[in-house]
Amino acid sequence: MIRVVLDSNVLVAAALWENGSPARVLDHILADEKFALVLSDFILDETRHVLLRPKLTKYFTKIPDREAFVAEFIGRLDRFRVPVHEESVVDMIPNDPSDNRVLACALDGAAHILVTGNDHHFGQLGIWEGIDILTPRAFLEKYLNASFQ
Repeated sequence: MIRVVLDSNVLVAAALWENGSPARVLDHILADEKFALVLSDFILDETRHVLLRPKLTKYFTKIPDREAFVAEFIGRLDRFRVPVHEESVVDMIPNDPSDNRVLACALDGAAHILVTGNDHHFGQLGIWEGIDILTPRAFLEKYLNASFQ
């Protein structure tokens, strides 16, 4: 089984844009038994917090009950995830404790892949501690043979 951590930025994008690459990644991981979604409580909480930020209100204009939508989305993730209890303290990304906690989740969850949209911080790592760090697009190209023009 391929264990995959999705960064909260990927999960937020998947919730907001159902036809985007992050949503395709999430849907594929949940539908394909060869993958396991590995998430810590921290990633779930950060995703919930970001989705409820006032500045994202404009993305929820067609959803009558934003809080219920977010609760359902987080509940779906919680039902399908392999929970990880972070024990490692990682300090690979200077001045960004939340990104280091994502890395700790991947490390403690014995992940094979970390999918993130944060190329700025994670892009220079490539493979870290044996964990392949990919963008959503790179994940789709590698595991679904999807091509983008």
